[in-house]
Amino acid sequence: MENLASFRRVDTFSDDAITVRVQRVEGRLIGVIDFPSFQRDGKLIEASAIKPRPIVDALAAAERILPHTPFPEIVILARPDVCEAA
Repeated sequence: MENLASFRRVDTFSDDAITVRVQRVEGRLIGVIDFPSFQRDGKLIEASAIKPRPIVDALAAAERILPHTPFPEIVILARPDVCEAA
């Protein structure tokens, strides 16, 4: 059985986790993956290259990325008004 990640809601960007920012765009929930830059094998890894995508896809992508980062978890950053409309 696959080990599913659990997510924690935060009120601000996390310096020690992958942050998925939830936004509403044209009535759809969109996830933007963000994390502090880090180096791996001499290469600088930045989240800026990751395109916004539907929230379900963003969470799945964050789960795939997580083992390749130094971060222990994925957190969700969503304003309360975005969550209420979901």
